[in-house]
Amino acid sequence: MCISARRNLVDPKWDESAVPRHDFDQFKELQELVFNTINRAGYVIDRRFENARSLRDYVFNELRRELSRDSGALATAEQQIKAAEKKALGQAVSAMQKDDSRQLFGINVLVYQKLTQLWLGPMGWMIAIWARLLIFGSGIVALFRFGQPVRQMLGTITALRHFRDSKSAIEDRKSEQYIDAAFRNYRLVTLQHWPDIAENLIKGGFDGNVRNPEDALAGGAQFGERLTTMWVENLDNEIERVSRKLSGFTLQALFNLPGIGMLGYCGWVTLQNFFSGSY
Repeated sequence: MCISARRNLVDPKWDESAVPRHDFDQFKELQELVFNTINRAGYVIDRRFENARSLRDYVFNELRRELSRDSGALATAEQQIKAAEKKALGQAVSAMQKDDSRQLFGINVLVYQKLTQLWLGPMGWMIAIWARLLIFGSGIVALFRFGQPVRQMLGTITALRHFRDSKSAIEDRKSEQYIDAAFRNYRLVTLQHWPDIAENLIKGGFDGNVRNPEDALAGGAQFGERLTTMWVENLDNEIERVSRKLSGFTLQALFNLPGIGMLGYCGWVTLQNFFSGSY
């Protein structure tokens, strides 16, 4: 602060005409600062807060300056991580979507079971019968055929075996073998891309221990659980969506109309003959 000594001395001991040649004086501001601000109890705490804010701003600015130097390497590492993760997830999903007739058969049975709950009328009865036949298989048909007893026994065995296969196929959609295969593919792709990613991370300021690929796969168990949940939920949602798409009112009316017409005609003929006495 700029202080005029002559203006504020109580007894200056000099010629009274020798007054200051300007009126720029911050003595009162100094008094206010000393006796009302610094002397206040909370001033020290406020000063510490202000110092902490200044230090924080300084550290943030230094961090931004340092990070700006490594931004190129970090941006490259980020792009590599995204590409590797996308490819790894693609390989994981491919392992779960492999052309497995057993798995597809189980999903097929689940779709027909869902259609059984949504369809009404004669067509609904036919879909329900067809869903049961899919579970038991062609062996059940041999039970109702006249022929050799040995062939009928073989038909029974085939039906029971096909029933077990159908049940296991339905459960296979949640089987851990697909999840294990998916995570194996995910792990292999990640390990292939991790060395290049680690080098760029180190250039960006990361510690050299980042080269250890196991750090990138530390959350493997959680990934497997999330993938299992996502797979089952999405599969159930897709089965629900397809089933509802194939169970619209117009489609049900179109396919049920012939059956309802035939049943109505048979009922009309029966009632007409009954009341006319032509039993």
